[in-house]
Amino acid sequence: TWAARRWAPVIGFVDRPDATRKLHGREVPLLGGAAVLGGILLTILAAYLFNRPQLGEPRQAISELVPILISAVAFCVLGLIDDRVGMRARTKFLGQILCSLPFALLGAQVESIELLGNHLSFEGWGWVFTLFWLVACSNVVNLIDGMDGLASSIGMIAALSLSAATFLTGRLEVALLGLVLAGSLAGFLAHNWPPAKIFLGDAGSLTISFLLGAIAIQGAMKQTTGFTLAVPLVIISVPVFDTLMAILRRKLSGRGIGEADRCHIHHRLQDRGLNRRQALIVIVSLSSAMAASAVAAVYFDHDWIAICSCVAICCGLIAGRVFGHYETRLFFGHLHEMTGLVLDTSRQLPTRLLAARVKYVDRQEHGNLWDDACERVAKMGATQ
Repeated sequence: TWAARRWAPVIGFVDRPDATRKLHGREVPLLGGAAVLGGILLTILAAYLFNRPQLGEPRQAISELVPILISAVAFCVLGLIDDRVGMRARTKFLGQILCSLPFALLGAQVESIELLGNHLSFEGWGWVFTLFWLVACSNVVNLIDGMDGLASSIGMIAALSLSAATFLTGRLEVALLGLVLAGSLAGFLAHNWPPAKIFLGDAGSLTISFLLGAIAIQGAMKQTTGFTLAVPLVIISVPVFDTLMAILRRKLSGRGIGEADRCHIHHRLQDRGLNRRQALIVIVSLSSAMAASAVAAVYFDHDWIAICSCVAICCGLIAGRVFGHYETRLFFGHLHEMTGLVLDTSRQLPTRLLAARVKYVDRQEHGNLWDDACERVAKMGATQ
């Protein structure tokens, strides 16, 4: 990270303030993603070179992680291009798919998933779900990366909890990769804590998101029950919750999903009077609580522990009007209007159907219809 801070301005990787969204007062280096990935690669290289018999066979274990590392490097390169020249959303999305392919095709594939006792098998199409999962994960941390230290803190907590969860299931090499990622992020966080001296950039947030998703899949490879979906979702539930609320808010407000706003969870906390560090500590505490419940669910082999804890915390945030209250009201407001429209339509439907029958009735029935109409009107007291 020291090297990245020094060389980023030299090669033009800096984030310049624009007085609208980017409110930092000076240019900030933007090579944090390369620094984090560099720390991971150097540590794995050291483990490969300095082989120790008491560690088992680390070289064989590391060779199983090659597809992960190939995709991680590809994600970092994609993010660096976006940080340097900018990319359209569709181009970036296509790039995420291409970057996920090495791991989806050469590495672990999700052949089945399990959620709360329900089992779903993909019958040879596991690589499609793997690709979808990796692309989805690669955007989660990227969308919440709007405050100093936020993405790196959440990534570090998620990596530690995934490492603990995979250790409990016996995947030691995957647990070690999680620890390496957490250690690299911890070293970076020393420079990224508010006020940040270097930013992750898209290169960092995309790479971290992908690695978290890949570690979750790799850690479930030797489990007979398949990929347990609840645990990784709960571990990253804070950025997932923030992302879902952002999509809901922008869609129902008539804005584009990719259009930026200042309504994320860290913005809401600052609107309530917290400074940046206090808001960061609150979010880190929430993420830690979610991660602890997920690890407990793995330890006790009971997904409901993680699910109930996650739902309770999210509902508490909404009920306390900390975050998600506006989006929830907006959603139910739209739902109320749509329900009213359906009810009004159902009341008008019989009349419209009758009008259609009269309009398109056969010519031979015209006389019968006229006689029936005259009889009904006469019963109402009409004389002519």
